[in-house]
Amino acid sequence: IIFIIPYEGEFSLIGTTDQDYAGDPGNVEITAEEIGYLCEAASEYLKNPVRESDVVWTYSGVRPLYDDGASAAQEATRDYVLRIDIGDGRAPLINIFGGKITTYRKLSEAVLNKIEEAIGKRSEPWTAKSHLPGGNFPVTQFEARVEKLQAEFPFLSTDHACRLVRSYGTEAWAILQGASVPDDLGTDFG
Repeated sequence: IIFIIPYEGEFSLIGTTDQDYAGDPGNVEITAEEIGYLCEAASEYLKNPVRESDVVWTYSGVRPLYDDGASAAQEATRDYVLRIDIGDGRAPLINIFGGKITTYRKLSEAVLNKIEEAIGKRSEPWTAKSHLPGGNFPVTQFEARVEKLQAEFPFLSTDHACRLVRSYGTEAWAILQGASVPDDLGTDFG
């Protein structure tokens, strides 16, 4: 299974691969075989083939997976596993193995359930009804937020305003507070 998603307004992000990795996680890089695999797999679904020469940038990471006895990374569980260690009168220790950033709310609530097993129930789950900082507007209002930001800070280019709203949402206004010219934002290293 691979994905192809719009990325930064000009690119497509194609991924991922699952390869066992035993080296230093700080040195991980995509292999030529992985690039070939992703180009071939993506080409099966697109009108125009994706060639290795089309690749403009890559990134790699090592994802720790719970050792469920699988013989290869592709077969290991992607779910998180919680273990609670209670003993000898010490405070309970909750260990989290695996998981992914897209399941952080469910994972957080599962951890709180484990904590409640040790200290008693405190409240009902609430994260599904809350938003992340800056995310307190409907997705259909993204363009309107970008336009509003540019209207209030006219020195911002459309690309810069889009990036700020995409990254920080309504918190972009706090970041830009007091800025009236581009130099107020510091040195542009990009």
